[in-house]
Amino acid sequence: MKPKHVILLMIAASAVTVIVLVSLNSSKQPATPAEPQAAQPASEPQIPAEIVKTPPTAAELLANIDTFYEQTILDYQKEMSQRPPYQGEPFIGYVHARDEKYQEAIDACRGALDTDPKDLNARYTLGWTYAAMEKYDQALTICDECLALEPKYTRAAILKAWIAALNGKLAEAMDICQKAAQENPKDPAPLMGIGRLHEMKAQYAEAVAAYQKVLILKADMPEVYLHLGLNQQRTGDDVEARKSYAKAIELDSQYADAYFLRGLSLDETGQYAQAAEEYKKALIYRTAFPEANLMMAADYLHLENFHGAELYFKTALEIHPDYREANYGLALTYLLTGKIEQAQQRCDVLKIKDPEAAAKLAGIIAQFTN
Repeated sequence: MKPKHVILLMIAASAVTVIVLVSLNSSKQPATPAEPQAAQPASEPQIPAEIVKTPPTAAELLANIDTFYEQTILDYQKEMSQRPPYQGEPFIGYVHARDEKYQEAIDACRGALDTDPKDLNARYTLGWTYAAMEKYDQALTICDECLALEPKYTRAAILKAWIAALNGKLAEAMDICQKAAQENPKDPAPLMGIGRLHEMKAQYAEAVAAYQKVLILKADMPEVYLHLGLNQQRTGDDVEARKSYAKAIELDSQYADAYFLRGLSLDETGQYAQAAEEYKKALIYRTAFPEANLMMAADYLHLENFHGAELYFKTALEIHPDYREANYGLALTYLLTGKIEQAQQRCDVLKIKDPEAAAKLAGIIAQFTN
């Protein structure tokens, strides 16, 4: 609202006329003059309420950084799409690797291979773990070991195709998956690979169709339901996406990514309290999960739980000290709780990593200090 100029009319105080009454008594003594009345001081000019600036609310502040949080979500979804596909019965090491407990996964796989060197499930999961760690040379070596033991082991072939896709060979990878699907029509692995390649190419409707075909062949794969939901969400079908996430959780109650993605789908429809509950569950099963801490804190800001928001923003920064969105959100929380100096400190941190974001934040801080 633009300030309005207001003309204040000053009303001058009128002079008081003193009337002296003369007594008509016989002594004809002069009358005592009455005490003069003090003039009333003029009132101070009042600033109209409409031009008094008030600091923005939590909702208004969050609207200022929507693009930041949207980018966080997009980055996370992209990272999900680029994780190596895992097909078949999960080996115990897979759960560790999926939750980024890589050394535990490697130890589990190595232990199984010490017992049975021909255990393809353990060997494939070991290769998948190295792929998840972005150690692609080791992953490819182990895939070749699997294929040497079993030339028609499609899980290893599809993982090799996925690594080729990451290196820009998408057409070659798609040819491998489609050929494997034709040769093994009852094997869900090639179709899973096709779905993941469509994801990488941002062909979300095609990815949904591929995953639905996988589930016809094998309906008990939580990862398939997770990626089905992710792509349904990308096509705007939040209701079906939440059903798919629920199925993934039904099959694997400790699936942190499924809880997190279900929380995102609830956030998109403004269901902040329900979304926060999903993030809490995700953090039970993966404590080092900066994105979940960030979105939890943002929901608490929406709900005006400023103490909770501060705690979760700080936790995100403990995991990821350069987390732009967490620094920004923590500064906003400080502003809303009157901690202007701490907010300025967060702004100073941002100046080093992201001067543009720091300038925007400085403008918001000014609204609380001017």
